[in-house]
Amino acid sequence: SKEHDKLSEEEREMGLWFERMTYQVVALVLTWKLECTETE
Repeated sequence: SKEHDKLSEEEREMGLWFERMTYQVVALVLTWKLECTETE
């Protein structure tokens, strides 16, 4: 049971990391698109 708790904790941390990465990528794409439309 203890080992299972550790595993789920690691999985949760990976999920949080993945969420942060996805958010950063989306923000980058949105910023890039905004800059592209401003120059045209």
